[in-house]
Amino acid sequence: MISAEDFLKENPVRLAQTGDPADSITESVDSRSDRFQADSAGASAPADSVSVLDPALEQKDDSFKEDSRLLQSPVLGLGHGARFGGSLEDADSAANADMGDESLAGRHSRGHRSARGSDRRTRRRGRRPRAGGFGVGSAPAAPRADADDADACREAALTLLDAAARSSGALARRLVDKGFDTNVVDQVVDRLTKLDLVDDQAYAQDLLRSCLHRTMGERGVLSEMTRKGLDPGLAAQVVAQASREGLFVDSAYELGRKVARKTAGLDLKVRKRRFWSAGSRKGHSPGLLNQVAADLFVSDGPLD
Repeated sequence: MISAEDFLKENPVRLAQTGDPADSITESVDSRSDRFQADSAGASAPADSVSVLDPALEQKDDSFKEDSRLLQSPVLGLGHGARFGGSLEDADSAANADMGDESLAGRHSRGHRSARGSDRRTRRRGRRPRAGGFGVGSAPAAPRADADDADACREAALTLLDAAARSSGALARRLVDKGFDTNVVDQVVDRLTKLDLVDDQAYAQDLLRSCLHRTMGERGVLSEMTRKGLDPGLAAQVVAQASREGLFVDSAYELGRKVARKTAGLDLKVRKRRFWSAGSRKGHSPGLLNQVAADLFVSDGPLD
């Protein structure tokens, strides 16, 4: 068995050097500074002058260098808006953000939906409003190559008359909206009137019956005839004749009976208020509405 003295002689123990702690700290700081400068300059020491370090410390130093390179990379760097501690998915997203303009343009060119939507919006903005609707006459008529062609204008007029009966004023307005010349339109409308294909008197009577069926009043019928393109003098004449025949009185009573049936069981004041509101919207006179309300709305129950 070997003795302790022989073992120590064969395997001497190397003790740490003693000295001033400040000197050791200064030496360690200087050594780290020298090593950092050597790494930054990319200088590599000869193989025989490199000292052997602890493997654990060497691995830790390599991981620190790898983290530094990742932070300075164009993908995870702060220059591209990446957040600190981002994952691989963040790196992929940042890398995709650096794609060239050509690739992005190619991707957008394949998006047919946005192109179709843009075309639809363009067509929608250029569409002219319908006659009688909101914004009539606000959009200019589209130019036509056959604006002065009487035959083309006549064919367009006959097509409109086949779709629905129209007054001479409404027909002329639609033809002008289609882009035909005003003088040509007047000639075509006059010719159709002489052929009895356009009859304002008959159209006014038909419109009157339609308005009375909707329980409209004198003022409402007159406004509707004017809106439909009838001559104001003709409209006033037809309305005056209907008033003398008592047609608007019958219309007001019919409206009162409808409101009375729908509001049965409600408070009497509520029923009258709803009737007056409906009658005003229909264009009945206030005096006629008071007369109907006094005759029909006398209790909360339904009419007998």
